[in-house]
Amino acid sequence: SQGGQIALLATASGAPVRATAVFAPVTDPESWAAETTVDGIRDYVQVECGGPDGWPERSVLPRAADLRVPLLLVHGAADTRVPLRQSKLLFQQLGSGKSTMLQVLPGVTHDLDAVVQPWRAIGLFRSSSNRD
Repeated sequence: SQGGQIALLATASGAPVRATAVFAPVTDPESWAAETTVDGIRDYVQVECGGPDGWPERSVLPRAADLRVPLLLVHGAADTRVPLRQSKLLFQQLGSGKSTMLQVLPGVTHDLDAVVQPWRAIGLFRSSSNRD
């Protein structure tokens, strides 16, 4: 979630990485606040993510063009804490021509399954991008 957001922002800012894999990332705080159905998240996004004044600097979407390394987005289709649309927004913005993979995990929520199952997605990503 927000760890993925931070990893994406760091990658877009030129962090020395060869690839980035994120799990259920927040890519746009404004739409996250509007779409989550988990109690307390809207308030959290207002306070901890700076509210409408802080959202632009915390959004990955305006920095998508700066994501220049292979990128793996893994998201559970049943995630209500950080809805799947967060990954889809970034994936669509990146468009074709980028080395990007969106791995949607059917029936997976934001809980433990979202952490354990992505290892299969990482293996696929590594083999398809020939990255160590």
